Amino acid sequence: MNSMNKTYPNPFVASHWLLALLVIAAAALGWYMVDIPQRTPERAYFFNLHKSFGLLALIMILLLTMLRRRFSPSPLPATLPPWQHRAATWGHLAMYLLLLGSALSGYVGTNFSRWGIDFFGLFSLPSWGPENREAYQFLKIVHVWTTNLLAALVALHVAAVIKHAVHGEGVLRRMWFRHPVPERSADAE
Repeated sequence: MNSMNKTYPNPFVASHWLLALLVIAAAALGWYMVDIPQRTPERAYFFNLHKSFGLLALIMILLLTMLRRRFSPSPLPATLPPWQHRAATWGHLAMYLLLLGSALSGYVGTNFSRWGIDFFGLFSLPSWGPENREAYQFLKIVHVWTTNLLAALVALHVAAVIKHAVHGEGVLRRMWFRHPVPERSADAE
């Protein structure tokens, strides 16, 4: 990463925002679908849509984790107090762990059910083996808790970004797309 620019590379930024959209879609579907009457085609449709977005989110989480290892985090502004640097570090770590926990518990939990995943109607991923109701119920609880904790942490994350934007601290700029600046020739001056 170019330390002068203090932004992440565009592939990392695109992955971040795509993951954000996938997580929002999966969470919104998750909160909506649980109120649909059981054993109806509508419920099956929304559950499979939720699982499809969740599986894409899991892939994006893994990709983003690899990209984050390749491109070390852009430094936070030096004007921020040390406790905010620590809060950002721990908050990001917690978000990654909750993202992984939510996606994995949903995916693995589905594999202990009889339903499997109909991936956007394109192909089916069957369950790994026989139904295990206890494992499914446990992972469902883990999935709900990690998702709700993640939602609270994302709300805090967004609030922090807004706070820093209001104070003109340039934090949002770190996670926005870079636009190449055309080089000026010596003749142009």
